[in-house]
Amino acid sequence: SSNPYRDGMTARRNGDYARAVAAFQVVLNSQPAGELAPEAQYRLGEAHWLNNDDTRAISPLTAYLQAYPNGAHAPEAHYLLAETYRGKKDYSNAREQLRIYRAQSPTLAGDTDAMIADWLVLAGTAADTIAQYDRALQDPTLLNDARINVLERAADIYAALGQPALAAARYDTALARTGDARTKAALLQRAGEAYASLLRGFADRDEGRHALDHFLRPFAQQAGRTALLAHLAAQRPDDTATLALGAVQAPTAIVHGARDPFVPVALS
Repeated sequence: SSNPYRDGMTARRNGDYARAVAAFQVVLNSQPAGELAPEAQYRLGEAHWLNNDDTRAISPLTAYLQAYPNGAHAPEAHYLLAETYRGKKDYSNAREQLRIYRAQSPTLAGDTDAMIADWLVLAGTAADTIAQYDRALQDPTLLNDARINVLERAADIYAALGQPALAAARYDTALARTGDARTKAALLQRAGEAYASLLRGFADRDEGRHALDHFLRPFAQQAGRTALLAHLAAQRPDDTATLALGAVQAPTAIVHGARDPFVPVALS
């Protein structure tokens, strides 16, 4: 064809990414002038990525950003580089590219922060992951369903870290936002499990198995303990049968995260 760029775009639309790669490479080899040069450079990297070839996608995408750091496709190029590095399990470079993408795409800040947090999970850095999820939640434009999902993921990490009070607080916050019956049922179960885990911790303390300071305690006031018991009685009646939570003399602050914004007022 006399127009390899058009051929490449047609192949891209048709899902024939190998043909698209070949066409865009022909365009670049001809050393095009004007807007065609950056367009072909970006499309070559994109086509490699669409063709599931992360290794070959990196070079043309990096070349595009080096030559056109403020080009029309710069945000997308950073995002695709992040995806390629993630595919290669290079999470450090993946997060760096995603952070640049976030800066260039502020309307998607919350979603991007949540994605960065998801990749931090893969890298095994729990504390940084939670901080990143909390950053995502600060975005006022984050859609409600996405907000519920982020709260749930942060809660899961707290639960895995053995911090059930902070896990329960985020499950409860997500519960207050959802109207979907299936989601609500799942969150109720997980919140109940987190509260039950917290209470088992108090019971273990009373039996001398470990120190009280190993547990988070947002229930310093009697009103907070009463609210906790009511919640647990509704969710896990078997776990509340042997409780003596009213006798626990917890300090007025949570051991970790005393000003945690997700601990419900009724339980603080």
